[in-house]
Amino acid sequence: RNIKRMLAYSSIAQAGYALIGLAALSQAGITAIVFYLLMYTVTNLVTFGVIILASRAVGSDEIADYAGLSRRSPGLALALLVGLLSLGGMPPLAGFFAKFFVFAAAVEAGQIWLAVIGVLNAMVEAMGAGDKILNQMSASFTKTDQWKYQYVFAPQIKSGPLFENANREVQIEEVLKAAPDVSFCM
Repeated sequence: RNIKRMLAYSSIAQAGYALIGLAALSQAGITAIVFYLLMYTVTNLVTFGVIILASRAVGSDEIADYAGLSRRSPGLALALLVGLLSLGGMPPLAGFFAKFFVFAAAVEAGQIWLAVIGVLNAMVEAMGAGDKILNQMSASFTKTDQWKYQYVFAPQIKSGPLFENANREVQIEEVLKAAPDVSFCM
């Protein structure tokens, strides 16, 4: 369930879409390939950039760790959403138009069967891989995430003068003296 590995597998499918334009053997096919590769490069830079930033913040590349990203970092979640939807070919994003031009070049060259296979593959890809990530981004925090993000550095008093005298006003000197008896959740 590694997000980088999943996008690497998606890159194989993206290369296949570009080859559909090459199979058309026409000027429209070459134009579609150039546009597709430009769109793919920009979209992948954005998507992988967000994933690298999120991975550094969370410390993991697992898809499950993207739970609650839309609440923790709405800007990153939006950029990732746009990137994934574009890679999936959702209108009105660049990925849709790039795939449309590639498939149109194949149809124009008389390779309708190839365009149909490409469209079906794009639908499966959009519903499968991208859906997993998008669901995690909008999901609530899991118990692990709550522990990891909500309670980081929450002091827990184990023993010592702070615990024994909890009913009276605490002076800063007492806090400093009790410091070895205070632990922090991480």
